Amino acid sequence: MKLLRLIATCLLAWGATAATPNHVWKMGKLLDVEEAREVAGAGATEMSTGRMATAQAGVVYATIRGFVISGDDFVWMVRIRAIPRGLLHPRVTLPNVTINGRILYCFEKGRFYVQDDDAKEFEMTVMRKRAVTPADLAPPTKQ
Repeated sequence: MKLLRLIATCLLAWGATAATPNHVWKMGKLLDVEEAREVAGAGATEMSTGRMATAQAGVVYATIRGFVISGDDFVWMVRIRAIPRGLLHPRVTLPNVTINGRILYCFEKGRFYVQDDDAKEFEMTVMRKRAVTPADLAPPTKQ
């Protein structure tokens, strides 16, 4: 029995480490952040409290946050779409970032990842990318 428990523990530990990817992070600058909401659908939930059961229905909104990240070779326009898990859990987790601050990002195998200020990793969707031009690298002129 102890041997079976030891094998199960080793397999779980190996699976947890194998599932965590080791990304090659690059340092970039977060230029801008925009946020919007869209209707993600209608949600219904049933809640039971003691002897009484109630049903609620409502509209579920998705929060879409777009980021403009300037890297070494490209300027990336990426977004994340967060949908609440239900009417009882309306909070969604979005990246905690600083505009005009440094940000860690990674683009591997067609997937874009960002590490926020709290060292949490988020997968994003690439909307566009453009090559960095000399105008992007020049310091702003005073007027």
